[in-house]
Amino acid sequence: MSILDEVENLVDDWLNVEPKGKPPHYKHKAAANGLSRRTSPITGTLDFLDASYAQIHQDWSAAVDAGIWAQSKRR
Repeated sequence: MSILDEVENLVDDWLNVEPKGKPPHYKHKAAANGLSRRTSPITGTLDFLDASYAQIHQDWSAAVDAGIWAQSKRR
């Protein structure tokens, strides 16, 4: 389990890439080709970043609570 797993879904939604192969779809060559042919700009970047941060924070907190991840100790 990675704290970034769900963020990959957010990237797919934000970029609005066509589903090709297995998720995450933005990692496929078809997505890169589709994005390079786009004439309209990608919008909603701030919303995407806010949602990504919230998802990472939620996943990190859940992992710490479950004992899966331990916060590093500062010396």
